[in-house]
Amino acid sequence: MFVNIKQDANNLIIQFPYSEENVRRIKSVTGMRWNKEISCWVGMYSEQLLENVCQVFKDKEIFADETIKLKMERIKKEQKISKEKTRIIKIKEGLVNELKLHGYRGKTIKAYSNHINRFLTYTNKNDDSFDNEVIRDYILYLIDEKKVSNTYINQFVSAVKFYGKHIIGNEELVDKVPHLKKENSLPSILSIKEIGIILNTFKNIKHKAILSLTYSAGLRVSEVVSLTLEDIDAERQLIHIRKGKGSKDRYSTLSYISLGIIKEYVKKYHPQKWLFPGETEGKHISERTVQKVFQNVVEKAGIKKTVTVHSLRHSFATHLLESGTDLRYIQELLGHNSSKTTEIYTHVSKKDISRIQSPLDRAFRNSSIDDNNSIDQL
Repeated sequence: MFVNIKQDANNLIIQFPYSEENVRRIKSVTGMRWNKEISCWVGMYSEQLLENVCQVFKDKEIFADETIKLKMERIKKEQKISKEKTRIIKIKEGLVNELKLHGYRGKTIKAYSNHINRFLTYTNKNDDSFDNEVIRDYILYLIDEKKVSNTYINQFVSAVKFYGKHIIGNEELVDKVPHLKKENSLPSILSIKEIGIILNTFKNIKHKAILSLTYSAGLRVSEVVSLTLEDIDAERQLIHIRKGKGSKDRYSTLSYISLGIIKEYVKKYHPQKWLFPGETEGKHISERTVQKVFQNVVEKAGIKKTVTVHSLRHSFATHLLESGTDLRYIQELLGHNSSKTTEIYTHVSKKDISRIQSPLDRAFRNSSIDDNNSIDQL
């Protein structure tokens, strides 16, 4: 049995061989009515009406003019996209809940769910049909097309491994997918003079308080934005960082200068719960806002280095190391699980490197080159 669909002006016209079943179906579509003059079912055209008609006759052979065919194809495509989005949303919700149940928090949940979301969208496969080859192909796409870092790819591998084990019950999903070699990039460090220039550039006392705390205690941006008034222990000159990375609490140092800036800020702004409230009532300032504040002040201060808010934390650790602070104490202040993470600052500290004299300087002194031609004259 066939159903004939065509469009005439603003009307959708439906014809089919008579049967009680077909009549029952067409009557179930709101907007369709019988037209005695042309002996057809007629309704005011809309894509929703067309979609409803196609739905009730989905098991029948449909004949349509070219205009209707194109519209039907577009509707099918949109339905497929919508269905795929709904499927991914459900998978993502399930993944988020499972991550929470396994003790994951905040940024890790967001990062993992975004990785899986992008992966599912790229592959366009059902969630139970993945294999190692599909994952390897996606990783090659990330390397060749997206040019992402090894760290990014390794995080994806961890995310899809969790997804395979806890969502679709396939623990061997990434058995043949290697973690990429960790890149040995060194952090950008601001000098103590540059830190001073940045902080003295501020006119907004709130922004100055945020960044002075970030540097003086070596805080992550996620940690500084979520500080409360109770976390500032002025008497002991300590900051209580709650639920830092890995959901760990720790204490860090509260500098005398930073405390003075905070007191000035609190006196002016009178914050209630959050030390640094955001524009939305009841919420703290966002990480993105702090990042923008930092980039703006760096530009205004004339700093040419490529740095981010996190560079303040790197600079804090490096300056402590250069001043003779034991690496174990720095590790504790930063909240690192492993001393190997903290040891990266030994590679950027000038404490020992600056004592090493370049052989060029010795060669220069022992040569017959006239001092008037020294580099100071260039």
